[in-house]
Amino acid sequence: MGTLVARVLLAVPVLLAAPASAAPVKSSAGTHAVTAAMPPSVPVPQEGLSALTSLSVLPRLNTTGRAGHFSSYDRTGGNADYGHPLYRDAEGNDVLAEVDRPGAISRMWFTGLDLNHVLRVYFNGEPTPRLQRPLGEIFAGTHSPFLAPLVADDAASSGGFVSYVPLEFAHSVRVTIDGLGSGYYNIDYHWYDPGTPLTTWTPALDVTAAQAQWASAGTPPVPPPGSMTRSGTVTAAAGGVSYLAELDGPAVISRLTLALPAVWPLAGGTPLTASRTAHLLNDLRLRIFWDGAATPSVDAPLGPLFSVGADGPRLVQGLAAGMTADGTLYLNFPMPFAGHASLQLLNTGDRAVPSVGWSVTSAPTGDSFADLGYFSTQYRSDDPPLGQDTVVLDTDGAGKLVGVVDSTSGANLFFLEGDERVLTDDIRTPVVSGTGTEDFFNGGWYFNHGPYSGPVSGNTAQIYQPGTVAVAAYRHLLDDAIPFNRHLRFTIEHGGVNDEAAARVDRLAYYYRQAEPRMLLSDVAAAGGPTSERAHAPINNRASPPAM
Repeated sequence: MGTLVARVLLAVPVLLAAPASAAPVKSSAGTHAVTAAMPPSVPVPQEGLSALTSLSVLPRLNTTGRAGHFSSYDRTGGNADYGHPLYRDAEGNDVLAEVDRPGAISRMWFTGLDLNHVLRVYFNGEPTPRLQRPLGEIFAGTHSPFLAPLVADDAASSGGFVSYVPLEFAHSVRVTIDGLGSGYYNIDYHWYDPGTPLTTWTPALDVTAAQAQWASAGTPPVPPPGSMTRSGTVTAAAGGVSYLAELDGPAVISRLTLALPAVWPLAGGTPLTASRTAHLLNDLRLRIFWDGAATPSVDAPLGPLFSVGADGPRLVQGLAAGMTADGTLYLNFPMPFAGHASLQLLNTGDRAVPSVGWSVTSAPTGDSFADLGYFSTQYRSDDPPLGQDTVVLDTDGAGKLVGVVDSTSGANLFFLEGDERVLTDDIRTPVVSGTGTEDFFNGGWYFNHGPYSGPVSGNTAQIYQPGTVAVAAYRHLLDDAIPFNRHLRFTIEHGGVNDEAAARVDRLAYYYRQAEPRMLLSDVAAAGGPTSERAHAPINNRASPPAM
């Protein structure tokens, strides 16, 4: 066992600064000429139903909240990612999650459990659980406030049981079940410093507005007041750049659409080669430059960028991105900019693409840019070596991760055994340790119910051909977005322990970012080292050692 090193990080407020040039291959960033000379606004927790129903809060950086995660992952580093609760309590129930700070559970995912088992959630140290229901009742989608599509069973999510009904707590929370057995689980949450004002969940929570909005995913949202829509048609010359729109700010783009000639969704099992135009989603790239940047913050092929994936056009009915039945690609992620936005279409193919339709809806904004991030993407296409995770996103600065799109192919589906891991702010312990790739995308058992598309996640393609299988999936993170104040690194194993060769991995991350960190390294001390301890004078606030 090595020396324990304590890294002390201080959170500091900063002004909105332009994204600095990023080193990773195929990543997006740039140096901006415009900054906002405004004081940082007072941070407000972005939790609960408002985060589920209003995409407009996504660019606002969650400067005081931190991401947390509990799961049944294999603590030994192996692939037995099931049957591991935190501990068993005095009543003999398995404790799945326990937080002793204000916060909110944003997502619960299960599979492989007996649906008669009872889930109990205790709030603020109360002796009686406010939530006590069998799993089958929670995920049926018909028992308020656990209503579809805020919850989904294994048929709707292709193998997983998932709930996005927010569970806020003012002081603490504890989640138990009367027998995890060999089941799998993942619980995502945010936590805040003591005293942060949050309202504790009650069974009377009214989710009807969120339920209606999620049920209408895929239809155009109501534009913000004062919006203007610009539209046009361009020919994307082979190897050339077509300019779509030049916008002046301060403003927020609320919707962006593209329509390609003769491109419409294929069935989830249809090979890419079945359509002569399907390759266009990989040949054409959208690039967006914010506020005079030298390099684009958004730069990705259209398939991954619109959550369709790299295996041809598919029907995607997401709240934040997708492709409609008539082939219209849409992005509803809000995109604020202070001075100027430039939207361009790059054709990397060897044939011109005529009659590409586009539209951009934007509205002026009076919001302070001090706590807003630039909408950004990082796209990677790799042939990953064995023995190490594949990188989805590696970025510095301050921001939040709000989505992942994955397209992977290999000899079999074992590459889906890979767990996701998220490291934030140079902390060496992952804030997220998952149980499997399809589990992260809300499915289970290799998406055993086939392709699906939901408001925040989907398995858009499962393509079986001789000697290979390809899978595409997306997940948009709203209330479960992962904030960072200094650095974020998101990786996924390929195979149970990075032991499964993949023929191709295409991954895109959506995130909001400011270039300047909000957390600065202030000290490094070796805990337990007499010389280091004398130099740094740590304070032990325990009157006596804890009982062992």
